[in-house]
Amino acid sequence: ENDIKAYVIYRSRNGGYWKKLATLPARRTKYEDDDLKPESAYAYKIIAIDKDKLESEPVIVEGLKAKG
Repeated sequence: ENDIKAYVIYRSRNGGYWKKLATLPARRTKYEDDDLKPESAYAYKIIAIDKDKLESEPVIVEGLKAKG
């Protein structure tokens, strides 16, 4: 969408709290998380922020595992 200005990415490890990882400009479509622990389960939450600083509903991706 044209009014999206940024995406905020959060991560949860093993069902724990959500840690803010990055705020990315809308034109950036890739983020690489390089701080993973072996044999851990991860979930990611992404929130879009528009030009008026309104936040979207989060998109959550769960069930990702780091290789150990």
